[in-house]
Amino acid sequence: MSQRITLYVRVRLLSDTIFGAGFSVPGGEDIAVCEDSKGYPYLKGSTLKGLLRESLENWVVWTSGSETDVDELMGVSGWDGLTDDRRIQLSEFQVQSPPASPEECYETRAFTSLTDAGTVESGTLRMASCVRKGMTFVGEVHCACEDEILVKSALTSIKWVGTMRSRGFGRVQFTVESCVEQSAATQSLTAAACIRYRLHTDSPVLITDLARSKDNSYETRGYIPGSAIRGLIVGNLAKDKQDWFAIHRTELLSDNIRFLAAVPVADERAGLPSIKGFYENKDESIFETVMQNGSFTPGLKRAKIGSFCALEGDTLSYWSASTGGATRILRGKSDVDKTMFQTRYIDKGQTFEGYIELDDPKMAEMIAAALPKTVWLGADRYEGFGKCSVVCCEVVEEPAWRREYGFRKQNEVTQELYLLAVSPFTMLNEIGDPCGLSQRDLAEKMGVGSVVVSVCSTSMSEYGSYNRIWKGRNAAVRMYDRGSIFKLCCDRAPDLERLQKIEREGLGIRRAEGFGQVLFLKNELFEGIRHKAAVEGTRDTKQANSAAAVRRARYCWVMARADEVRESGLSPSQLGTLQALCERAIACNGKLDELERFFNRNLNDRGAKHASKFSKIYELVKRVTTTPMENLIGVSCNDNMTERLRLLHGMLHMGEQEPFRFSWDWLAPSGLSVKDFIAPSSFEFRTGRSFGVGRRIGCASFLQILAPELNDRMLADFLDMESSLIVSMHVQSVDQVKAIKTIKRKITDLQKMTIEEQKKAVRAGYDMDIIPSDLATYGTEAKKLLQDLQSRNERMFLLTFIVVNTAGSRQQLDNNVFQAASIAQKYNCQLTRLDFRQEEGLMSSLPLGLNQIEIQRGLTTSSVAIFIPFTTQELFQDGKEALYCGLNALSNNLIMVDRKRLKNPNGLILGTPGSGKSFAAKREIANVFLVTDDDIIICDPEAEYGPLVERLHGQVIKISPTSPHYINPMDLNLNYSDDENPLSLKSDFILSLCELIVGGKDGLMPVEKTIIDRCVRMVYRDYLSDPVPENMPILEDLYNELRRQEEKEAQYIATALEIYVSGSLNVFNHRTNINIANRIVSFDIKELGKQLKKIGMLIVQDAVWNRVTVNREAHKSTRYYIDEMHLLLREEQTAAYTVEIWKRFRKWGGIPTGITQNVKDLLSSREVENIFENSDFILMLNQASGDRQILAKQLNISPHQLSYVTHSGEGEGLLFYGNVILPFVDRFPRGELYDLLTTKPQEQTA
Repeated sequence: MSQRITLYVRVRLLSDTIFGAGFSVPGGEDIAVCEDSKGYPYLKGSTLKGLLRESLENWVVWTSGSETDVDELMGVSGWDGLTDDRRIQLSEFQVQSPPASPEECYETRAFTSLTDAGTVESGTLRMASCVRKGMTFVGEVHCACEDEILVKSALTSIKWVGTMRSRGFGRVQFTVESCVEQSAATQSLTAAACIRYRLHTDSPVLITDLARSKDNSYETRGYIPGSAIRGLIVGNLAKDKQDWFAIHRTELLSDNIRFLAAVPVADERAGLPSIKGFYENKDESIFETVMQNGSFTPGLKRAKIGSFCALEGDTLSYWSASTGGATRILRGKSDVDKTMFQTRYIDKGQTFEGYIELDDPKMAEMIAAALPKTVWLGADRYEGFGKCSVVCCEVVEEPAWRREYGFRKQNEVTQELYLLAVSPFTMLNEIGDPCGLSQRDLAEKMGVGSVVVSVCSTSMSEYGSYNRIWKGRNAAVRMYDRGSIFKLCCDRAPDLERLQKIEREGLGIRRAEGFGQVLFLKNELFEGIRHKAAVEGTRDTKQANSAAAVRRARYCWVMARADEVRESGLSPSQLGTLQALCERAIACNGKLDELERFFNRNLNDRGAKHASKFSKIYELVKRVTTTPMENLIGVSCNDNMTERLRLLHGMLHMGEQEPFRFSWDWLAPSGLSVKDFIAPSSFEFRTGRSFGVGRRIGCASFLQILAPELNDRMLADFLDMESSLIVSMHVQSVDQVKAIKTIKRKITDLQKMTIEEQKKAVRAGYDMDIIPSDLATYGTEAKKLLQDLQSRNERMFLLTFIVVNTAGSRQQLDNNVFQAASIAQKYNCQLTRLDFRQEEGLMSSLPLGLNQIEIQRGLTTSSVAIFIPFTTQELFQDGKEALYCGLNALSNNLIMVDRKRLKNPNGLILGTPGSGKSFAAKREIANVFLVTDDDIIICDPEAEYGPLVERLHGQVIKISPTSPHYINPMDLNLNYSDDENPLSLKSDFILSLCELIVGGKDGLMPVEKTIIDRCVRMVYRDYLSDPVPENMPILEDLYNELRRQEEKEAQYIATALEIYVSGSLNVFNHRTNINIANRIVSFDIKELGKQLKKIGMLIVQDAVWNRVTVNREAHKSTRYYIDEMHLLLREEQTAAYTVEIWKRFRKWGGIPTGITQNVKDLLSSREVENIFENSDFILMLNQASGDRQILAKQLNISPHQLSYVTHSGEGEGLLFYGNVILPFVDRFPRGELYDLLTTKPQEQTA
């Protein structure tokens, strides 16, 4: 074998460069750049290989060299040599010093094509992502020493890389350094019966799995098969040790040396292939094995336990090799002859462990010597794949999994044994054909009289191989897959030595390649498994957890709804970029990093005008990423086998009163199947136009869609028919590339027909622009469809729409079919009977996923979406504090919500007079009182809540000039705040009170505020030194202190306060004489009058603050209901104090609710935006026309949603709960509680 050399290559970009990935981003870049998992650009090894071949061919021509050198260095199709001594091997080229953010590596360029006249050709605008100039990429090229000069010269001759070189992209400079490779073995071994080796993947490794690969998609195995290691070692020995190889050839190629597969290592665990005998339910709460008694709980499916596992106590730990994918292009002889294909590969940076077992330990030394430190494995190893480092090669007694899980003592062996297929295997029968597991031969090897397989859990696949000499594949053999397990029953316990010999030598054929490896599992190990657990960091991309699946579903939803915000001004390119970022997030299990950087850049770095375009789409993404998927999509899919059978029973017994009776426990004793429990008494398909099921007759029809556009009301009209009806839809997705090619082909056909018609017109003397109208219409529609598929994120689907009508008589059936046909005709469709295909139509309508009707109609995503009726959103929360809020207007299901689960439980109840606003508030108060332990405080400016409060044994506090109840606005709670001075907060309240009383248009002047603050601190001096109720100051104390001040402003303030101290409005100049410790308290301020009402509401709010602070210490919530809230928001002082409640109440355990009818007055306040932004619960009843438009803009309500609050009845409207918007109806039953809640005079009882 010739000496190899490593060339360290550095590529510096002298201009912007495009490393084409072979695909475009929908709606974004037409040419995308190759990116690694972190988003940084890289140069594919296959790309460099093509450039190097081109440069070598040129160099050979310039130097009059041999053309065969190029073929030997780069390879050629049909090559049949046995050695690869001169073949060049390459790695990927990565960024040498990557910046902190991958986005710093890229720029986006736009370009067009020009016509012969020098103008821009229509439809040629393209966007390309390119790598910035000045960046440096590094990689390796491995070649033979004698080719060093030639390869170096060819590399340094490469001046251009990537696509669009003719436009100035891709100018580069190559520099090369060389280093001779050390081909010594990893470790020198003397004699060994078992060698353990470990491989570290330095680059992606492609081990093609032919059984799972199809068409233009190539899957990889999740391990490195023993045949790959065997071919490497045998090949090296045949080239480097020819004499020794000639002597030992027979033994070297026999089953006496067995090369076992190398499997991924997970935290030094002894890895087994994932055992197939485990089953689980959908939420993975049940995990059990079928192997103990041959049965499992009905409804379970085979458990997802990765590709490899370890048995640890009662837990099965599982993992898989990390795999990735790449899109590549296979180029033919011409530029047009290109085929895109996709490959999966084992990611770099992983460690794999394998074993080599030898019957002759003396051969270990030569075998270990033939395993160099660097090896190249798998497919495409000359195009940047397959580089591995041998990090360990040592002598062990036996494989770790055999030592950990196999029998070690004779007394552990019983008559019942578990046989696990560690690698695929099959045995041969008497005539030499594969037979799976031969029980007779196995019994002979085990030394027992008989072996019977009582239970097994298996799968089978075909395993082939490639023979380079014959230039073809060997015949594939069907074998049991890795992880297949058998429960064996022997007539006696076998000898331990015989079992260990079987484990060491294997079973069946092709054992030298690693096949045939089996293990007799310890019974207590396998039977003791009760749980499963994933090994962190090793889970395969396809085995992602449910949380990642939810995140991927979120981004798919964003991509599908992106067109909703097109009116914001986003260009198709910007929307395409967003969709591309969502696709990357899906590929990375929903990571938000790139999306956050994208929005930060566009919202913060490019000005307000640019940011306004992205604000709406940002809110959409933010809403989607924080909303539960059940609320977002509106339906949760919880398929259950029993429910499926119940549905089938109902469809086959329509019109009958027979209940569905079934239990899985009945099947085994009775010998019946599930069909016996759902089948009707008879089927009849005597005529071609109808069928009979039991006592009813039916007719199956298909919907022929003729309309260019469809309305979602069609399906609703079908479902509203007052007759028995089954509507079934079979939707099949069409590959996007295939769909686009089909549409383009149809457009070409239409253009050809148009040309033919124009030729006919010219020959007949007509105007050639006159073509048949159908041809013009079809051409326009086809181009529109192509545009939708290419630029609007639409996909093509094939729909089969089947309608089955049933009735008790033939006349009634004809009427039902006629009615259904009329509905179809109403929407420009046609309902056609399936003549002589009634049985196929009925079977296709059942929920079996079987479509026997080949009549399909092509539709786009938008058109198919209208046939999906499952859009009703539900809001039903469990929990002891969930409150009734009405019925869902769309489904009539209960709406139960717990406001405490919201991020901000503050709420608003909005509605015109008579819409049920006060009734809704009282109903919630009654619910809170009955269901929760929360305290309730009501600010009642209209004396509406008194009867309800008194009936609930609460306290009504009437505040008026003639009332004996007094509240002292100067009351001070020393626990007013945890970290602030309570006197400072009280001073702030008194300033607001004085500003309401004294302040004019501009409020209090700074001097006046200083005087008031000084006086407040002085009047509280006695109370703070001795906090007893007798020392609590009143408003008169503040008045007197102001009189004692020398400033004229103090006298002005005192004079303004005089009417409230000694005048006719002195209701608040008394010490508090009421106890508000009752659980439900109502402050009746109806008789305060216009001058005192605002002041009264402000003072009530301060009293509420005192109550909230007390309840907080007791870990108790306080609910505060403010009726006629618009009165508080008219004045700046009370508005600011109310907004403070809305901002701070939550963390003090308070839940405020504002109730108002005058939305215009409410929204006229400057503070209202703070109220709305801090309210996650809004109950919106009927609204006046002017209010509707304001609310629609403020709350972002769609016109359809707005219809639910337009001229709606009592107790009807919209419920806003977090991100959920639901129409609701509250039909409260009449009774004693209704009489307490209603505010209608004619309905109130004395």
